[in-house]
Formats: sequence, structure tokens, C-alpha cells
Amino acid sequence: FPEMAMAGMHQAILRKHKNGGDEGGDLAQEAHLQKKAFLNGFNETVSSNANMEARAMFLQNVSMRLREQSYADSEHERSSIVAEKLRMDGLVSLNNRRVKRNQNYATLLRTIIFFFFLTSMVMVQRQAETISMATGPMMRVVLGDLNADTFTVSGPGEIYGLLDKLARVVLVDSKCGDGICDENEYEYPGFGRFGCQADCGKYSKTSRISVQLEDFLGGSSKYGGWDLSKILRSASPNFKWNMFSHTMGAYLFEEHQAVSGFKEMVEVPDGKLELRLFQTTKVHDVVDAVGIYSALSLVPASLPERDALIADFGYGDVREALATAAILVNDIKDHCWISDPDSFDMKCMDFPAADTLYKVLGAYGLAGSVTMAGPRGSKTPTTLATVAHCSMLPGGLQGVANTTNKQNMKDSSVRCAAATRRHWHSSPPSSSPSS
Repeated sequence: FPEMAMAGMHQAILRKHKNGGDEGGDLAQEAHLQKKAFLNGFNETVSSNANMEARAMFLQNVSMRLREQSYADSEHERSSIVAEKLRMDGLVSLNNRRVKRNQNYATLLRTIIFFFFLTSMVMVQRQAETISMATGPMMRVVLGDLNADTFTVSGPGEIYGLLDKLARVVLVDSKCGDGICDENEYEYPGFGRFGCQADCGKYSKTSRISVQLEDFLGGSSKYGGWDLSKILRSASPNFKWNMFSHTMGAYLFEEHQAVSGFKEMVEVPDGKLELRLFQTTKVHDVVDAVGIYSALSLVPASLPERDALIADFGYGDVREALATAAILVNDIKDHCWISDPDSFDMKCMDFPAADTLYKVLGAYGLAGSVTMAGPRGSKTPTTLATVAHCSMLPGGLQGVANTTNKQNMKDSSVRCAAATRRHWHSSPPSSSPSS
């Protein structure tokens, strides 16, 4: 468009020089018409910067041509051309202001968009300081090894050396407590032995529960009032427990917990939990079949073998349960039949041997409960799980007070081999089997 305007102006000037001063008015009239045509463009609501700049170039060219023409015209013609030039200068000034204003609005819009995206990125990351701390050492390594003037490397050797240093800085193990939460499989909002509370804060979706477990001797005072928790033990199955969390996919304790008899507070995550019990010491090889027969009056041939498929920490094997019961009976006998009469436990006279037998047959493993605080305002805890001893007699822990224990023992007995009694009479001897 500016080129077309320039061509028109050149033609007008050539006509003026060719035909004389009469063409001066034609030039002014043509410029006036061009001015009107461009004024319509300025009334548009929206104009692009490209159009504005094209118009500015055209107006400047017209003004320049008018200035050149004014030197060759008469005084009257020069005055009219000067007036026209002033109007053209005004149009140029107006156009420049519009161009400048459009540029300012465009700059403002770009600035607003930039700050919008910058704020969005900061809100998404939310850990700009942590990111800076993580990337800072790497950047210092890179900038420190590059040429200070050109920031370049000179050969493959320097590249390999730089990569080696970067690997030493970047590929480091996470360390809990260094102030940086790496948010990987080792560092995350934690509780208990999981995560890293020091760097990543505390995992919020947890609850506190209490676990109280005890073996037969530890809770013996509950079963008739005879406290056997202090007696010497010749062998122990060493029962332990742990809590498995399906949310974490692991045990809450790195090592299985020993039984204390007291309430132990445990912080657990939301989700499914399993209380798992373990017998950590095998005792079936401590007391053999003859020892079990002597303590429990069980025929050796009828004893089951220990299940070879279960792990050493297996809980609930029948042979292990019988061996544990036999050891308890022998330890209680040793406790009662001591050589020092001054240390004799008078409770030994109050509880018959049958009572002890029934109880130990009904008291394998651990017993207790898992509870948590009740609803707000309630002092009664909520019971989550109840754990009972494994019993070979339904009412074994009640001892002789439960008459079904004696009957169950009779029902489980085996008949002895037939015996022969000889009676001497005057007639020839005869025999009759009995059992």
C-alpha cells in the first residue's frame, strides 16, 4: 500500500513539472483526498499495528513530498501546501499516538499473561525453595567446571569429567534429616518406622490403638487366682506378635514384639490390619514323646508329628502345643516340689494336679485384646479384636471347676490292652479278659 501511494505521488510531481504550476492544485487536491481516505481507517474500533505503521509511512512520505514541492511553487501555492503539510503532520502524530497506545496495551497483556503462568507454576510446584536446594549443587558443579569466559568445554575428557562430577552430586542416596524431602520410596510423610517425618512431615491418616497380650503364665492369676508368672521356666516357646498393614504392605514393627502383658500404644495407618502371632522357638525337640506321656498321660503312639511344612515361626502346630503344655506341667511341678521348705508355695496345696493339667491343655499361645479410644465423651474403649488361647479342651482354663473337662479327657482316651486275671479254684483255672 505505501508503494502504491509513493507511485501516485511521483506521477503527480511529474505532471506538475511537465505542465507548469497549474498542476500544483491537483497535487494538493489529491493529497486532500488521500487524507480523507485514511481518516476513515482511523475510525475503526480495532486496528493492527501493521496497518498503523503502513499508514504512518505513507503520511510521512506525503509530508516529505509536500515539503519538497513547496520549494518549487509560488508563494500562494507554498502557503496552501504548508497548511496541507501541517495537517499531514497532525495525522502522522495522531497515528503515532495510536500505534504507541496499541503497543502499550499489547505489552500490558503480555505481562499479565506472563505473571499468570508464573504464578500457576509456583502454585503447582509449591516447593520452589526445595527445588532450588536440589538443583543448586548441580548448577554449581556445571558452572564451576566451565570456562569462566566462554562457558564451554574444550574436549571429550572435560565432558566425561563433568558428567562424573554431576553423577556424584545427583546420584546420592536419600538421607532422612537433611532438610530435603526427596519424595521417593524412602522419604515421604511418615509415621512410626515409615517415611521421614523430619523432612516430609507427619502422615495424617493414622490412628492410635492399644495392644495387650500375655501368655498363660503371665495371666495365670485370672484363672483361679494362682500367680505363676514368676516361676522358673526350663524352656519357652517365646511367643511374639506384630501388626501387618495392607495399606503399607509391611509389618508396622521391623522386628516382632515380645509379650509384656501391658497395654502398648501403636500408631497405625487407615486401612486393613492383621494381628499376627508367632512362636519363635521350637520346643517339640526339648521334650520327647516319653516326656509328653509322663506329663500329660498321652500315649506316645497317638502323638502327631510336627508339621514339616510350617516355618520355624509357625504358630499353632499341635505337636508344639502338646510339648508346650508338657513343659508347663513339669515347670509347675518343679516349682511346687522344691527342696527349701521356707520357699514353698502354699498355692500348690490348693490346686490339684488335674486342675493344672486341664489348664495347660487349654492355654497354648497368647490371649488379650486390641482396643482404641471410644466415641467422644465415652470413657469405655472400643474393642477392635479379642484374642483367645488355643485350647485342646473347650473349657480347659476353668480347670476342675468345669466338669466337662474330665468327661472330654475320658472321651479322648484309648482302651488299654486286655489283661488276664487268674483265680485259683478247685476246678481247673479259667481266665476272663478285663480292661
